[in-house]
Amino acid sequence: MKEKVIMKNLVVKGNSLNECFQNLPYNELKTMLLAFVIYRENSENSHFVRVDASRFAKVFEVDLSTAHLALKQCVEKLITRQFTFFKDNKNKVKTTWIAGIEYVYGENAIILALSPHVVDELTKLEANFTSYYLEQISPFKSVYSIRIFEIMKQWKSAGKTPVLDISDFRLKLGILPSEYQRINNFKAKVLDFALSEINEKTDLTVNYEQIKKGRQISGFQFFIKSKKTKEKDVTPKDNSDYWLNDKQVNYFASLLSKDPALGNHSKPGDNEQQFAMQLASELKGTAKQRAFLKPYLVKHGFDMKSALSQPPTPMQEPVAVSNNNDDDRASKIYKTVEPVPTAPPQQKAVEVVPADPLPVDIDERQKKADEFLSNMENLLKNKILKA
Repeated sequence: MKEKVIMKNLVVKGNSLNECFQNLPYNELKTMLLAFVIYRENSENSHFVRVDASRFAKVFEVDLSTAHLALKQCVEKLITRQFTFFKDNKNKVKTTWIAGIEYVYGENAIILALSPHVVDELTKLEANFTSYYLEQISPFKSVYSIRIFEIMKQWKSAGKTPVLDISDFRLKLGILPSEYQRINNFKAKVLDFALSEINEKTDLTVNYEQIKKGRQISGFQFFIKSKKTKEKDVTPKDNSDYWLNDKQVNYFASLLSKDPALGNHSKPGDNEQQFAMQLASELKGTAKQRAFLKPYLVKHGFDMKSALSQPPTPMQEPVAVSNNNDDDRASKIYKTVEPVPTAPPQQKAVEVVPADPLPVDIDERQKKADEFLSNMENLLKNKILKA
């Protein structure tokens, strides 16, 4: 049986953010997803997130010059990208992904200031969130494969999605009315291509049914199964103890309380919140209790190698110390730095584009996308309010 290595770059975001209507190009979407991973790794200490070209290259398995090009595109365009989502209270929110961006000269890195609404959706997860490993999407050649995979991950536990209206579904994928207008073209170049990538390269098997009104296709319903794979145990082999800081304890206790593999570990009759409190107590408890939870922490992305081997003293808080001064950067972060140094000498970057080329005028396309999204969002808002 094929072994699957547990990966570490875990994306976790609220379902409202996962279901948003957005129009991020291929490299910008990957950059934002990597930023979400780094934000979580930093225990949510700051909305400033540094993304290095070297890490982008390693995670997405591209050369350094391609990674540099991706970050350069973000410097030029990412701050202008808007997206829309509906909060749990049905309020419509239209915002940008970032509040500002800074290029770190000589280090092939950018520092993103995540927008307040994005930070809110990354931190106030409660029970409604979607998670997956970045390594699962790194082989994808289409931006639509990434978005469809995220939606499938959200409904994985249910085994199927609700019926997705075709207009809403296209908006979530960032497809304009002028693109893939014929249903056979949409299916061949977007839907079927994406599902072939997902079924071949991830832990999911997905198929779908077409929903019709009369003779026309009005939507799709997807059916999701997990592939049966044996996970390789990557738990550290030594018996050393480890410690988490308070933010890490709260975060991972909440995450572990939702893991079906730990279901038998909870007390009979306890709900998810009570189970999370139990796990938090154990993470702060004895070495034996922490040893039991080790593999589950590693499974959910905790970096065991960087964990402290002894409890913190009152003067020692077990958190990573940033080398960057956020206060010094605050005055710069809201300015987009136009000149970008030449990428380090590498092989010529090859940027992957979707099977059907996008329009050449990106700014004009974005303008049309914003106008279309605004009209559709008003219709959707009215539909929700009447429901």
